[in-house]
Amino acid sequence: MDAKTFFKEIKNTPRSAYYLHGEEEYLKDRALEELKALCGDPALGVSDLINPSAREIIEACETLPFFCDRRAVVVRELKTPQEKDAKTIAAYLSDIPQTTMLVLFERGSADKRKALFKAFAAIGADGTPYTFTASKGAFFHSLMQWKENQTHVLDTELLYSLTADAM
Repeated sequence: MDAKTFFKEIKNTPRSAYYLHGEEEYLKDRALEELKALCGDPALGVSDLINPSAREIIEACETLPFFCDRRAVVVRELKTPQEKDAKTIAAYLSDIPQTTMLVLFERGSADKRKALFKAFAAIGADGTPYTFTASKGAFFHSLMQWKENQTHVLDTELLYSLTADAM
């Protein structure tokens, strides 16, 4: 699945679990921000966990959302979970509450031989691993959009400073 299809899909039918990995860091970061936005206010609807245990992940997923419909549990840097933890998380994937969205975010590409990756691939419609691969065309397009946005911001700031000095 390409990134464009991914972004359309998350707006139409959000899933209960996502595994974001791959070498295209910009698109992965953007995908994570879009997923967080689905849960409303990031201060209330997002739990950001760094290298947690399986127990911590499950506890965060079982916590009810506060002043929002859904809660996102973002897990970062889960590079080397113990085999027992990986199996526990894999078994829990099918039991994630409807009010929770679990997002595993990995820098770089995931090891497709690991139990956790295979578990995400096996749960089907409720979650799947998404690989963000580097695409020169997409990067160039993103760079051009960023440049246009930055130029507009700089022009607006320059115009404001010139009119403020003139008064």
